[in-house]
Amino acid sequence: MSDDLIKSPWRCGRKVGRTIYAQIGSEPGEDDLLIGMMDSPELALAVVEAHNDAVSFSRNAESQ
Repeated sequence: MSDDLIKSPWRCGRKVGRTIYAQIGSEPGEDDLLIGMMDSPELALAVVEAHNDAVSFSRNAESQ
């Protein structure tokens, strides 16, 4: 996985909520890249939140 995708915010899919996408632009869109699918929407949300928290922490650490 490229650095750009790792540093991009992730989001859950809009319909069922089990898919995970790397958000390409500033807003969710059709061009977002599919990362994968989880067994449940709750698990997908937990993964997305953990990833986005880690990205935010990393950005804050780099800026100091």
